[in-house]
Amino acid sequence: MAIENQREFKGLLIAARGSEVKRLNPYTYRVRSQSNPEKWYLVVKDDYNEWSCECPDYTYRRVTCKHIHAVNFSLRLRQKAAEESSNIGGVKLDSEPLCPKCGNTKIVKDGKRRRKSGEAQRYLCKACGYRFETVNLRLSMTLSTSLLFLSCMLGSMC
Repeated sequence: MAIENQREFKGLLIAARGSEVKRLNPYTYRVRSQSNPEKWYLVVKDDYNEWSCECPDYTYRRVTCKHIHAVNFSLRLRQKAAEESSNIGGVKLDSEPLCPKCGNTKIVKDGKRRRKSGEAQRYLCKACGYRFETVNLRLSMTLSTSLLFLSCMLGSMC
């Protein structure tokens, strides 16, 4: 993916900071203003699947502003992270889990644990009695994640 214009590049920089785009629901996001850190703009998806923003750039020019680009980049990062984390801890999350000890599919959920890295789903194998867990990682942007995100977007790896 190549960056086409200045707005798109600024949107990438906003999304790379991590805490600048806040998801309120699947159709509404708050994006922090670059010029005034106290100001947030609402970016909303309408019934026609089009994004709109309340910033002056979108309001007066009706172009895809940097805030809409930031939301799009944030959504792509969320999707890529979800794809990469679909197999954590020996359990493929989009299929039936397998016991890492005996390989059996007779697995039941056995509670959850909260950890610093995220919430861990615990499982119990009914065949051998072995307990194991998977970790649902939080989507937080550290410096290394931000750099990976930037290189991914600029290098068209995504």
